[in-house]
Order: sequence, then C-alpha cells, then structure tokens
Amino acid sequence: MSTPEGYRYRQTLEARFGDTDMFGHVNNAKFLTYMEHARLQYFEDVIGGDRKAGKESVILAKVTCTYKKPLFFKDVVDVWVRVVRLGNKSFDQEYQLIRQADGAVVGIGHAVLVAYDYHEGQAIPVPDAWRERVIAYEPALDG
Repeated sequence: MSTPEGYRYRQTLEARFGDTDMFGHVNNAKFLTYMEHARLQYFEDVIGGDRKAGKESVILAKVTCTYKKPLFFKDVVDVWVRVVRLGNKSFDQEYQLIRQADGAVVGIGHAVLVAYDYHEGQAIPVPDAWRERVIAYEPALDG
C-alpha cells in the first residue's frame, strides 16, 4: 500500500453487502458515507473535537465525489483525507478512495466544512486550537 502524495490520514473500511445496489457494486451514496466516516474520524483524531460534548463543531456546506471505478462487496478501501484550505470560518478537505486489492483510485472527493456553534445556530471563526492542530498535522498547509 502506498500513501498518495500529500496525504497522511487514512481510514480503512470494508464494503458491506448492504452497501451494494442491484448491479452488485457499491452504491454511489455509500462513497459519500465512506468519506463522512473518514471526515468525522479526522476531526476527532487530528483536530481533537468531540462532536458529542461541545457546542462547537463543524457543519457540512458542500461535498462532491468523482467516481473513477466501482467497488464491490468485501472490497477493502482506504479513505485518505487531508485539509487543503483553512479559511476564517471554513476549511476544505480532499479525499482519495483507494481499493487495497489493486491500488486503484476508485473515487476522489472534496468537502467544505464550516466551523459551527450548534447552540447559537451560526457559523463561527475556526477556533485557534483547531487551526493550530491542523497546521501542525498538515505541513504543506500554510494556514
């Protein structure tokens, strides 16, 4: 397994039978679910946020996925995540979904996340602690 250039964070998932559609391949919506899983784990592991306990978290503003190749039941996929932009109130993540069996890139994704105060119901500046952790973890990011 090789690491895609510029990526450090990875979550590994196995395609379940329930992820497949009538054509026998993983449904397109599940690619977004795989990216969501990796996004939430990145948030907890790298940024250190606990989305259950605090009022400050993130809210998804936009997500896209380009589908390159199909996945099938029991395929193991590595979902690579990186932050590529840190703005005042939002940041962007990119994803590469790579099938372990052959190293094929099966999907490429992009998400815009907004720092959000769930008690106040509004966007907030990206907290300094989050910014510092992301910059420390993503050396190519200039902050």
